[in-house]
Amino acid sequence: MGADFVELDWVWDGQGQGWICHSMALEQHFPEQQGFLDQLPTQAVAKLRGFLGEPLLSLEDAILYYGHRAVNLEIKGLKGCQRERVSFLQQACPKYWPSNWWLSSFDPLDLLEAEDRWPNLQVALLSAERGASGNQYLDSTPYLSGAQALDVLEAHSDWWWHPEITDRPDAQRYQIGWSLDGEQEHRHSLKGLQGLITDHLDDWFKTG
Repeated sequence: MGADFVELDWVWDGQGQGWICHSMALEQHFPEQQGFLDQLPTQAVAKLRGFLGEPLLSLEDAILYYGHRAVNLEIKGLKGCQRERVSFLQQACPKYWPSNWWLSSFDPLDLLEAEDRWPNLQVALLSAERGASGNQYLDSTPYLSGAQALDVLEAHSDWWWHPEITDRPDAQRYQIGWSLDGEQEHRHSLKGLQGLITDHLDDWFKTG
């Protein structure tokens, strides 16, 4: 469909098992549910039904079925839920990652922890156009704008940069742009990008 990578979001349940879901907040995906995914046991999460009545995809199955594809896995966790940060290292982490999968996050601490666990893993720092206007956690840790991300990346020359394509300050860095809107690629310059990520597949299908 024109994207080089598909982005998946990694959250976890109350027993630490990983799942592919955009938010821990259940009501965002399951209107009849309240609370958060990490408050439910694995058995209950497995019974949830989302888009078109399909069950959630577990992280384990995502690696099994799509380990050969180019995937950008965002460490989502509790971001945006107005709760305190919980490390993904406290969860049931896979023992290995497919060689063509990337771990990304708006939180530099996530990437430092990932490098400690998997030294050869490719990691990437995310940034967004309105990054500084929202908080990742209850402690008011902001999301990163493009300029803020570049400040962090000065100390991490081996990290990739995954900016939203609408906010890309000039930088001589390897960068893979992302977009929530499949039509944005037609409205913004892609000069300097080495690839594109989408996490909104329905838009891409509609726009072609």
